[in-house]
Amino acid sequence: MRVVFDTNILARAIVKTPGPAIEVEASAMKQPSTVEPVSAPPPQTGSIDTATLELLAAWKAEDATSDPEKLREADKEIAEFKKAMNETRTAVGARPLFP
Repeated sequence: MRVVFDTNILARAIVKTPGPAIEVEASAMKQPSTVEPVSAPPPQTGSIDTATLELLAAWKAEDATSDPEKLREADKEIAEFKKAMNETRTAVGARPLFP
């Protein structure tokens, strides 16, 4: 990441500041002479987060059902959600997410 300061703007701001003078160190008016390198992301270890996968599997098992009434209710809820999302997006001129 590189930060560049426009020293002319900073100098004008100091001159036009009402009230007592603002003291600015000379180094604040200079351009940075070096750019610090952006740190690289950590390397991929290739390990699998088994704890998270186990938690997701447990939640999936908890939510699993074969009750036709619950399945119909879940389908109805998702259909209402999709309809509301599409209506909102259409109202602002965006394309529907769920055609």
